[in-house]
Amino acid sequence: MRYVEDSETYHDFPGEGRTAEEVKRAKSAGYVEIEDYSESDLNKGYFCQTCEYFTKAKTSTGFWCNKVKFPDRPYGCCNKWDRK
Repeated sequence: MRYVEDSETYHDFPGEGRTAEEVKRAKSAGYVEIEDYSESDLNKGYFCQTCEYFTKAKTSTGFWCNKVKFPDRPYGCCNKWDRK
């Protein structure tokens, strides 16, 4: 699903609760969130939950990526993923 910011800007994750700079960093990392995957076995595959940089935090999503410096979700993924 594409989330539209304005007529020329979009991304593949909701931007609510995330600063413009966080959205910019996530976009540059190729970050995506696909809601359908939230019910998947997140311990298998290249989801944020299995990434070295994924932690719980007091953010808008309840989680944080220490590499991209972005509030992510367990079912998100990006091209900066490293195995725990």
